[in-house]
Amino acid sequence: MMLNSIFEVQHAGIKVKADMLLGPYYHNWDKEIEVIPYIFSIYGSELAVKTIWGALGQNHHIDIYIDEQRICYVCRDYESINVKLTKINYAKYHCLIWQETVQHCIVKFQDETLEQAWERFLQRRKIPILKEWIRPLHQLLLKEYVITPLYSLGLQGWEITGNDDEICNLIVKNLDIFSVQN
Repeated sequence: MMLNSIFEVQHAGIKVKADMLLGPYYHNWDKEIEVIPYIFSIYGSELAVKTIWGALGQNHHIDIYIDEQRICYVCRDYESINVKLTKINYAKYHCLIWQETVQHCIVKFQDETLEQAWERFLQRRKIPILKEWIRPLHQLLLKEYVITPLYSLGLQGWEITGNDDEICNLIVKNLDIFSVQN
């Protein structure tokens, strides 16, 4: 995981900068890391940004470089991608690419605490929890494989694999670890 860093994105000789990548990852047969982007934030010239976006849309591999060293590649799965293209200044564009799957993820941005990320996530869920229970709940869900860490550059994230009822049942079953924290 790398926070507060800009990395380079390349495809077919086209280069853009990026500041966020979040998604599940796999090791392919060549032991390379393949990332499925749930959130991908890139910026550069209009043509370069649209080229990267179009290549990703056609399921081409997009290479990720840090300090001129290739660290992984990005390619989308079969879920549709959403795109928001914004002009940020003269001849520069920002492109945010995301999948609906991100709704099932806890996303912690650079200047957030884990508690703030969980609070934002829980706003749209039906899991009653006290703020001081967030850290022990996070550890419990990791231990029980209800949340899994995602590949992260520029932010952190975890994918929720269980539903709200499963999480509530785990809280009730493990109330002792929450009462010790108070």
